[in-house]
Amino acid sequence: MESQEYFIIGNSSFSGDPQTRDKVIEAAKKHGAQVVIVAKKYSHTYQNNTPLILPTSQTTISSGTISGDVNGSVFGSSTTTGMAAIPMSTSSRVYDYYALYLIKGELPKGNLGVSFTGVPTEVRKEIGRNTGAYIVNILEGRPAFNANLLQGDIITHVDDTEIKQAYELSDIVKNLPRSQKTVTLTILRDGKTLTKELERF
Repeated sequence: MESQEYFIIGNSSFSGDPQTRDKVIEAAKKHGAQVVIVAKKYSHTYQNNTPLILPTSQTTISSGTISGDVNGSVFGSSTTTGMAAIPMSTSSRVYDYYALYLIKGELPKGNLGVSFTGVPTEVRKEIGRNTGAYIVNILEGRPAFNANLLQGDIITHVDDTEIKQAYELSDIVKNLPRSQKTVTLTILRDGKTLTKELERF
């Protein structure tokens, strides 16, 4: 997504019952996001014990005979009511969620179309240097993409200016004359030094 110029505008994490697609979209709209990426992982199942209260009734039927001036039989009934608690157990699955909210952006003109960081420690040991800007992503259709720069390339120079700290790359490119239509990057790739000429948009 980042290579297609989508940028992160927020994220959230929470635990709870399974979420529906509609709820996820509703949350994304609240953030103003155009795209939401959701990851979920089963956490645990919890048991909930709740008594179920039900009415109860009991009917007693009695009978007898009458003798005297009138002979006959007598039948009768009586009903008693009450409440009974029946134990009930329910279970619910709980998930851990992580959501990432993105929006389509527009890079300013002159941007090379790379995201970068300082040279990782393990790479420094491998190449024997600390300085440069380590490319972590390349935006499709941008100058770096068209010039076939790759993830993992290390930019060491912009034209003749050496990059000592990664953050310097943005400032150097930003301060190039607007009339300058191309920029030459010196990069390290697989132990070799290469030069790439990029057209500035």
